[in-house]
Amino acid sequence: MGNLRELHYLYLDINQLTNEPNKSELSFLNSLVECRMLRYLDVGANPLNGVLPDAIGNLSTLIEIFDIGDAHINGLIPRGIGNLSALTTLYLGNNNLMGSIPSEVSKLKQLQGLNLTHNKLDRHIPQEICHLSNLVTLALDDNELFYGMYSDT
Repeated sequence: MGNLRELHYLYLDINQLTNEPNKSELSFLNSLVECRMLRYLDVGANPLNGVLPDAIGNLSTLIEIFDIGDAHINGLIPRGIGNLSALTTLYLGNNNLMGSIPSEVSKLKQLQGLNLTHNKLDRHIPQEICHLSNLVTLALDDNELFYGMYSDT
């Protein structure tokens, strides 16, 4: 797919896409790094069963909508997500994500919708999220999150 350099929209949702056998990272996302014009990426509702690579931050800086919800995603939300500076909608709900919400999410200044519902996220909600002035929808339900003072030690 990386050869599709003029690709603006990629909708592969509600299919039977799976990850490569014996691989944990979703390597197909790495191939999309060359699609520098990509604005909409929807691969949700697929049995992908893998981990988001940190290289996700190398995707097009033009991506406005990234939907990989209900896709059996495991592991942590990669810190590289903060590099997707044009994101207006990030949907990672209905997966098996764990750990904390990375503070790098605060770099997504255009973000209007953030959906992380129905995961296994724990720890604190980064206070930096409160500085996302364009945020209209924040969905964090059905996790194990808390807000307030914290210590990672």
